[in-house]
Amino acid sequence: MEREVGAEGENGGGERDLRLERYEAPAFCAGRVRAEAVPEFRVALAMRGTPVHAWALEGVPAQVRVSIKRDDMTGSVLGGNKVRKLEFLLADALA
Repeated sequence: MEREVGAEGENGGGERDLRLERYEAPAFCAGRVRAEAVPEFRVALAMRGTPVHAWALEGVPAQVRVSIKRDDMTGSVLGGNKVRKLEFLLADALA
């Protein structure tokens, strides 16, 4: 479900309108996070589906698998998880 905030073309500068999207927590959160702690909406700002890469670290045993999520590839100059956090903060402000 999406809920548009602002009329189409209202922002005038060719920028996209902000849309609240219903948020569903990832499956790995089930049973680990209180239901009331999971946000209901978010505003899509970041490019989703950023890759996860295996990372070989010197001195780490071979049976230990280390992965890194490339949130520097969200499509924003902010990088990192700041954009993802902002998606939820904006949704709270606009809801």
